[in-house]
Amino acid sequence: MITIKPIHIRRLVEKDQNCKISVKSRRRNLVEARHIYCLIVRKYTDYSLAIIGKEINRDHATVLHSIRRAKEFLQYDQDFKVKFNNLENKFKALTVNNFDKYLSKEDKLQNAVISYLRLNFPKTLTIHCPNEGRRTPFERYKFKYLGGKAGVPDILCFENRGGFSGLAIELKVGYNKPTESQLECLKMLENGNWSAHWCNSFDKAKDIIDNYFKYRIDLNV
Repeated sequence: MITIKPIHIRRLVEKDQNCKISVKSRRRNLVEARHIYCLIVRKYTDYSLAIIGKEINRDHATVLHSIRRAKEFLQYDQDFKVKFNNLENKFKALTVNNFDKYLSKEDKLQNAVISYLRLNFPKTLTIHCPNEGRRTPFERYKFKYLGGKAGVPDILCFENRGGFSGLAIELKVGYNKPTESQLECLKMLENGNWSAHWCNSFDKAKDIIDNYFKYRIDLNV
């Protein structure tokens, strides 16, 4: 499977918009195309702002500005939103692989939430704890032998905010609920001064994240 690089996304945007986004110009179509390029690369790759900017002859500060402007345009400019969504869908079509069909709804929810976290809070150490899936007898033995614990929440954010030591979220889909071991882990994290939650939708997870990082409101009150 190909490793996605900024040059691939730049070429996709330039072909779609019929322009060269690395040239020095303030024409609206070029500016919007650069904004889209910067946001897509930032959203779907781990490249630094400096590397993203190097591909279009811009510095990291300009890239950061483009990402912020793109997010603003998505809120109130319908034409820009349509253009961005169209290019984003084309990018996804190019990067699809044969393993996608094996992903569950919970896998896709997990990806959406972790992508939101890494896009909006890139400096935060956020991880997914791979507790799901079936294991062979030896893998189960090794998991316990190395100190693995069943029930650890899907998402762990190691960031002190609002008096909490970190943020933990267990994700479910539909009417599914946490298991006893998952509830036990959430309770242990709460006792350890973590903000610990479980939810079954992206919107609820987003509210939990936004309140933790931006507003510091206790949703359990």
